[in-house]
Amino acid sequence: MVMSEKKNRLTREELAKQEMDQTTVSRPCRAMLVLLFVVLLLSVSVIQVADDIVQHVHGIREDAIPECVRLRPLWEEAQQTFHGSEGSLFARAVEANRSLLREMEAYETRIQDDSWLTGLVLPQAQRFFTRRFGLGNEKVYCGQDDELFYRPDVDFVTGHGFFDPAQMHRRRLANTGSRIPLEPDPLPAIRQFNRELNDLGIRLILLPLPAKPSIRAKGLYARYPDGSLPQNPSYDPFLALLRDEGIEVFDCRPILSGMEDESFLKQDTHWTPAAAERTAEALAQKIFALNLLPEKPSMDYMRRAVGAANKGDTAVLLRLPPGTKRYRLERVELQQVTQKDNTLWKSEPKADILLLGDSFSNIYSLPALNWGLSAGFAEQLSYHLQRPLDRISFNDNGSYATRRELARRLAIGENPLQGKKILIWEFAAREFAQGDWKKISILP
Repeated sequence: MVMSEKKNRLTREELAKQEMDQTTVSRPCRAMLVLLFVVLLLSVSVIQVADDIVQHVHGIREDAIPECVRLRPLWEEAQQTFHGSEGSLFARAVEANRSLLREMEAYETRIQDDSWLTGLVLPQAQRFFTRRFGLGNEKVYCGQDDELFYRPDVDFVTGHGFFDPAQMHRRRLANTGSRIPLEPDPLPAIRQFNRELNDLGIRLILLPLPAKPSIRAKGLYARYPDGSLPQNPSYDPFLALLRDEGIEVFDCRPILSGMEDESFLKQDTHWTPAAAERTAEALAQKIFALNLLPEKPSMDYMRRAVGAANKGDTAVLLRLPPGTKRYRLERVELQQVTQKDNTLWKSEPKADILLLGDSFSNIYSLPALNWGLSAGFAEQLSYHLQRPLDRISFNDNGSYATRRELARRLAIGENPLQGKKILIWEFAAREFAQGDWKKISILP
């Protein structure tokens, strides 16, 4: 009777512990469970090694060395950093350690992305969560009507002001592990670039391309009472500051906002052909109004309608299984620009206008992007101006990469700025908050 009352007073955790203490497992059962666990643990690695070898046999990989044992390059990179760094022994060791940590992180990411298990499980899991719950992943948000949004664009629009000193300090601290420190403040670099171009007699026109969620955000978040969509708190004050300093800024948001549903591709980060064309037309009018260009005969550029179809970059980032029907090819109509001999438009190094651009300039221009060719922003601007222009463009890092390339060409004796009257610097607006704004001099 006393034991029964004591048992009744035991908590559930105490009762569970008593029952676990009384559980017995036979030796063969224990051995079988351990063996099963070890086999399960090793099977993923064994299959991955076999998959790497099979890929080599089929010519997909250069050699048969499994990726999981390819550690020597990490050590060699750390050694090169150590011997190539300057300063004390301790400072060089710190730099080598940072390099090793960075390479290790990239190595782990590469193994995860190339894993057969990831390729087998992740697409199926993503399809389930996207279909049932409308969920994206760490890079993509899902909106209504199959609209997709790139997370860095959303973070830019809804995040802290990029020009806030505390936010810039946080970005510097987050980048302390990099070999080359990041510069988050865009103002000094823009000031320097504008000043040096002015010294060369060239007018700078800044063209930041707004993030898709600030123009078109179906099902992502609600509009403000005045009908507008969220924008980074620093955006408008920063553009006003640039204008106050005499820097020409072409803000195409009114154009894109007026188009709304036709402004951006549904499943891509980039604008539509129509948005690029209207922006180019408005910018051409702005350039005419500046009255900086000498009179030249018309180039007689012409346009012809062509079609293109591709899967958007955000749809690709979802990593859904092949054959998924939800996100099909998106079709667009392009206005392809041709010269008077009916050949496709091409950039002209001797032109008096230079465009520095990123993927917003390259889409509809470069065959590698699979959205057609000779129908992008540079071509449309050239058509509306009826004069040639030169172009330097990279798909990413528009705040830094094009300036670096321009400086590189000048350093090796080329002169892309010779004869230039106007330089248009186009980049995605999210670069204000996420780009690298190191100062780069273009003067000797």
